[in-house]
Amino acid sequence: MLLALALALLPLGIVAIVASIETASTARADADSESRLVAEVATRRLDGSVTRAAITVRTATAAMTPGPDQINCHDTLNALAGIQQFTLHLAVYRADGALACLSDGYLAPASASGGGRTGLTIDVDAAAASIRFAQTARGGHVGVAELPADALRAMVAPIRPIDDYRLSLIQGGSEIVVHDWRSGAPARVRAIDGTIADRAIAWRFEYEARPMRVVEALSILLPIAMLLVAAILSWFLVRQTLLGPLGQLERAVSGYRAGDESFASPLMDRAAHELRSLGGAFEQMVATARGHEDELEAGIAEQTRLTREVHHRVKNNLQVIASLLNLHARGARTPEIAEAYASIQRRVDALAIVQRNLFAEADSARGIPVRPVIAELASSLQQSAPGSTRLMLSLNVADVRVSQDIAAPMAFLVTELVELAMLSGGASNLGITVGERDPATGRALFTICCPGPDGEALSNSSRYARVLSGLSRQLRAALEQDPVTGAYAIEVPTLEGGSP
Repeated sequence: MLLALALALLPLGIVAIVASIETASTARADADSESRLVAEVATRRLDGSVTRAAITVRTATAAMTPGPDQINCHDTLNALAGIQQFTLHLAVYRADGALACLSDGYLAPASASGGGRTGLTIDVDAAAASIRFAQTARGGHVGVAELPADALRAMVAPIRPIDDYRLSLIQGGSEIVVHDWRSGAPARVRAIDGTIADRAIAWRFEYEARPMRVVEALSILLPIAMLLVAAILSWFLVRQTLLGPLGQLERAVSGYRAGDESFASPLMDRAAHELRSLGGAFEQMVATARGHEDELEAGIAEQTRLTREVHHRVKNNLQVIASLLNLHARGARTPEIAEAYASIQRRVDALAIVQRNLFAEADSARGIPVRPVIAELASSLQQSAPGSTRLMLSLNVADVRVSQDIAAPMAFLVTELVELAMLSGGASNLGITVGERDPATGRALFTICCPGPDGEALSNSSRYARVLSGLSRQLRAALEQDPVTGAYAIEVPTLEGGSP
């Protein structure tokens, strides 16, 4: 639930976080733009001053012809230097390299040689922290100009102050620091590079990269904190009004057991109205279900009584039929008729045995146990066997259970095969075996074995063959016979764990 609420509020949080990050990025971009603007203005001034200085030294060199009139040369240089908006030192050297004249305040070298070259050269003088210009005229004399360090610093003074910066001019291996850091280089530095004087001199402008301020960090973290607080608060409220009461109701419903007199809803007033209504609906449902259970219990009791009555009447009817058959057998005129009545009575007894065991297990859903049915049936068959037949039955029956639909055909199958054995007359030794239940197939092997030569003769009766075939269909399996031993075997379905 907390995750769901957080995901529901996540779009608003993302919008707020993105807006805060964008604001912080805009602020840093503005600071970078300000620094770049200062660098651009400063280097443009510097480039313009260098260009004007180059023009001035060209003019001075072209206009001056060094001669004996040094006063006129000196005044001309002072006049050219004075019209500049920055400090500019000028000097003129003769063709032999001797100093001819110079402007006020310029401590120029005593000699210089143009080397026979013409044109303008611009050099960065790292020792003097200045920019030096040299223009060689056609007559061999040389005009020299110098922008000192103070002039350079004045040129790059920013229009508006920034936190701190460093500006340097680079030419080859020489470098002039025009403006240096006030209190040492910062940890995070950004640099801007460019050139001036027709790419004769390179410049580098370094400034401190603006770090994220506390206010900006808070503006980014605050939406996250608000998102978490909103999700936790929403989760707390939902837990108090929905999840907690719903858990109480679930435990109360799970704890309710059949037979409990009533169901009381545990929900408090802080629970949502819908949950309280649901609790009331459960109470009403339990009351209604309790009434229906009472009606069902009364119906089941009546049905059980009627079922027992039906079983009792069926048992009595079978006993009456058995008694009538016994009476008719005693009054039979010939032994063959008496034996026919006895044969019918044995089949009725088999059905009665199944009925008695079914009646005994009427309240159980585990089926009918095979062992007591086979044992009682074997005892009944031995007692009802003709006097001329010595019938011996050996039993080996596992503790398995079957349904009523299977128990009756099994009892009739035993009865029919014993009848077949009796037809042979003389001594009959039959073995009845019911094996353990096979968990894979759910069946048990049911075997009736009549060893000796009589077993072969027993299979010749077509009437009994039809009966046995019908019983095997009821048992839903094929009845297999061993003609040598006279053994009959069939797999019968059983019940697992005493339940269908």
